[in-house]
Amino acid sequence: MSVEASVIITGNLLDAGISDLWAKSVSQKHARILQRIGAHHIINAETDAGKRVGHLVAGNYLDYIEIDGPYNVVKIHTPLYAVGRNIEDVQVHDKYGVTVVGIKAPARNSTVRFQGTDHASQR
Repeated sequence: MSVEASVIITGNLLDAGISDLWAKSVSQKHARILQRIGAHHIINAETDAGKRVGHLVAGNYLDYIEIDGPYNVVKIHTPLYAVGRNIEDVQVHDKYGVTVVGIKAPARNSTVRFQGTDHASQR
């Protein structure tokens, strides 16, 4: 699909009253145009995949999802300093600005315990 066609279709859908519109862009400039005309959710699959792969390859991340702006969800192994300690004792939020949203015990493949549980971390 061309950039021009994408912009015209997006504009027509917005004019038709579609408020929660998702649009795919092929470049940052295209994404900026879509955003300026009113598209609220813009997907650039190639850029997003590249960022994700870059984070996975460069770091110790098991998985990485960019949510919005500065917010990300990152799946990691428990750092050695936190193994066997409870989340409050480790103070990851106070020290690093990180909020733990879930813990998955290695022996339990499908069990995830969410923040607020008093759970000692395991590796």
